[in-house]
Amino acid sequence: KGDDDEGRGEDEDEGEGRDEAALEPLEKMFQATCDELAGGWMEIMMDARGSHVLRAILRALSGLEPKDSPPAVGAAGDTPAASSKGRAGKGAQKQTHGHFRPANWIRHPVPKSFGERLGTISSELAEEDAAAELSEMSLNSAAAPVLQMLLLAVRSKPSLVKGIGRALLRWDSEAGGPDKEWVRKMSQDECGSHMMEALVEVLPAEEVHALVDALRGSLLQLSRQRTANHVVQRLLERVTALPQVCITCMCGRVRGHAWMSG
Repeated sequence: KGDDDEGRGEDEDEGEGRDEAALEPLEKMFQATCDELAGGWMEIMMDARGSHVLRAILRALSGLEPKDSPPAVGAAGDTPAASSKGRAGKGAQKQTHGHFRPANWIRHPVPKSFGERLGTISSELAEEDAAAELSEMSLNSAAAPVLQMLLLAVRSKPSLVKGIGRALLRWDSEAGGPDKEWVRKMSQDECGSHMMEALVEVLPAEEVHALVDALRGSLLQLSRQRTANHVVQRLLERVTALPQVCITCMCGRVRGHAWMSG
């Protein structure tokens, strides 16, 4: 019996060794998958099914895990009841910006190659030639959640946040700010408003100031609009950490009108 136990122990040790050896190439396998999909990120992002694949890739590359794991269903945010009816069922919940708030996620360490791949994907999407197409995707119901996940994934990399953010806002380098008409359109769009909320939370101070400037003159209208009012709320929350003159300018645009509208 002792010999049998000893034999089993040796077999188990060998088995464990084989398992560890089998796990070694998984990083390379994941990278090979990304290599095959590279060049088609835009196409994948716009597809209702492909967008979930890209979101999974971004989560893996950044080590992100939701603090409260969603139900084991297709789309994040879907309820079990909704999934039983299909993703397009009437019971399905719409993806909201709240799901992508940094406080709702845990970030785990990842291999160095994953961080490099994340940087490559981000840079490709934010390239000048693709910027106009990328910004349009912020209004797309499939692509917008992917872009929100991307901003969350690169949150700790200021240069990538800045590049993606400026592309989404159609930044005018000569004017030193975003396209005013475009950011107002985004704010009043069902998907675009969630994108704007995500941007407000991660953009550097310079971009936040410029965004406030771009919305001046429309704050009263936006504060009363169904989706844009949430963007204004996020801006007010964010600018409390910035120089007081910024929030004073915002409030000055609404003061004198708010009481009259009540």
